[in-house]
Formats: sequence, C-alpha cells, structure tokens
Amino acid sequence: DKHLNQIYKKRPNPVGEKLVQWREKFIELSLSEQLSVLTQILQLSQLTNQGADLTAIGGVKKTGVATLNKVISDKLEFKLINQSVTGLYENEIDLLTV
Repeated sequence: DKHLNQIYKKRPNPVGEKLVQWREKFIELSLSEQLSVLTQILQLSQLTNQGADLTAIGGVKKTGVATLNKVISDKLEFKLINQSVTGLYENEIDLLTV
C-alpha cells in the first residue's frame, strides 16, 4: 500500500502499479522464490538507491532505481553541496563552472 498510495508513490520511478501488475506471477512462485522477491521489495523501502531484482515476477534487475537526467547544460546552476554531519560546515561547488 505504501508503494501504491502513500510515501513511496512520490519517489522517482515508483513501482506501486508495477507490483500490482506482477501479483499473479508472484502467487505462482514457490515459497522460497516468494521470500526472495519479498526481500527485494523491502530493499525498495530503504533509502538506498540500489533497486531490487524483480526478474522473477517480470521486472528488471534494477527495478525502482531513481535516475536523473544527465543533461545539465540547460540549467542556470547545478551545485554539489557538501555538508558536515552537524550542519555547521558547508561548501558548495557549481558543477557548471568546473
């Protein structure tokens, strides 16, 4: 439900609707394969951007990976901001000028 209607729906490259489409394939899997797929789906709920291997139910090896447009030349500024853990120190690098 979180991937379909709540917080994870707002992620880049959401997978909620895809999971609903793949439900029948999931049901046809053996119990051990279902456990493996569920473990992969849990990875989608983490903050990492590694994606999940959902090939067993019709997905791709990196399902849910958020990608960014690689064309930044049309932007006015594109900054990399390094911040300390405490937030006391910060430096910015404009990547368009590097």
